[in-house]
Amino acid sequence: MIAEGTDNKSGLKLRVSSTAYDSIVDESKRWNGVETGTVLVGTQDPDGFTITHVITPGANARRSLASFSPDVEHVNKELRKLREMYAVDYLGVQHLHHMDMSYPSIGDLRQAEAILKDKDYKIHGRFLSIIATRSGDDVKMFPYVITKEDMSFRKLDYDIVSEAPESLAKNSSASLSGIWSSGYIDKEKRIDREVQKIARITGVYPEIKIIKDNTLTVEVKGILFMLPPEYPLAPPRIFLKKMNKFNEIVVNEQFRWNSSFDLAELLNCRKLRRRFVFKKLSEGLLLLINLPLKLLYEKKAV
Repeated sequence: MIAEGTDNKSGLKLRVSSTAYDSIVDESKRWNGVETGTVLVGTQDPDGFTITHVITPGANARRSLASFSPDVEHVNKELRKLREMYAVDYLGVQHLHHMDMSYPSIGDLRQAEAILKDKDYKIHGRFLSIIATRSGDDVKMFPYVITKEDMSFRKLDYDIVSEAPESLAKNSSASLSGIWSSGYIDKEKRIDREVQKIARITGVYPEIKIIKDNTLTVEVKGILFMLPPEYPLAPPRIFLKKMNKFNEIVVNEQFRWNSSFDLAELLNCRKLRRRFVFKKLSEGLLLLINLPLKLLYEKKAV
């Protein structure tokens, strides 16, 4: 089940985005006395894996003392969304073990074997399994990989990689910025999807400009998003137009940007939603005021 020997490490590396790591820890802390877990999403390369996102179990997940099954419909929906927005895919699973059992069980081995033999899983013959243990609020991660050739779990070393551009690792192969710039994620395609989504919500096609330092601005109905070159790994800045001047706002002091978010979702925050609704009301009021004047002028013309 686990490769024998004093050094049973795989030689592969695992990189975990800080937001993915936080999600794993948060899910592990939420439940007591039962197993729980997440679905791991990201990229593979010859060196190993990069976990960019995790999918939470969903409302219909099933948990017990010795087993865990996610809400399959929820997971598939979220996975399709991530595939569309990024060049990422399913990597494996993470789940919580009790009693300090920091290694895969017989059940974990059987699950891995079944997935590796299933042609519907496009995982290139490698399955990632992360075992988490918890003692109070202390959550520890123990990553393993199993391959189709070996069929034995081997340990992985891992690094937690910040998504903040100022603290990304200098070695691009070990950072999310390297994954971004190397073309794993299609930035142009992602932004085009976001713009189309905003247009459907607002009824207006946003105005897009490229300003200095390859920063992109997206403006719609008095709301301006400023996207840095590192977007979506770095968050957008948000401005509201007042008296022909744009003023930067903070959406929410507790808000933490996640690269799986998009601009259209930000329109649902209270400050922007309130602005958007007020804009629509004011436009409607202006239409009602102008309508009698238009009818009056038409009557005079007759």
